[in-house]
Amino acid sequence: MSRFIFRLGLTLVVFITAYPFVWMGLSSFKSNREIYQPVKLLPEVFDPFAYHLLLSGEFIDFYGVLVRSIMLAGGQAFLACLITAGAGFAIAKGRFRGKALLGGAALIVILYPKQAMSLPLFEWMVSMGMNGKDRKSTRLNSSHLVISYAV
Repeated sequence: MSRFIFRLGLTLVVFITAYPFVWMGLSSFKSNREIYQPVKLLPEVFDPFAYHLLLSGEFIDFYGVLVRSIMLAGGQAFLACLITAGAGFAIAKGRFRGKALLGGAALIVILYPKQAMSLPLFEWMVSMGMNGKDRKSTRLNSSHLVISYAV
């Protein structure tokens, strides 16, 4: 009996988790009027108009953007692996003062949740006047924030 309840609960969790993804996928075939009815899962008519508009290149060069995104993400991943592998090898094999401190700091950075930094960074941005009203000052302040945070 407990196995049945466990499986029933697990099935419920899977359905609750999968519903938004299924709804998003099927919404790409819906009309604008049907999109704002989240309870209605299936569209009245499966219309691939949005895909035709996207792939036709009328508004955006989808294939060019896709290729540039893949190249950028692939290059970033390759360089990140190359740099971290080199740094990891140097830290593991090298003998230098502060090696344990550096290893501990790297472990803390990896384990510290990024969400815990979002509120202090948001408060810092607001205190610097980065509220999004002035694009030029926001751009300058955000570059200052990134440089200060990196250091």
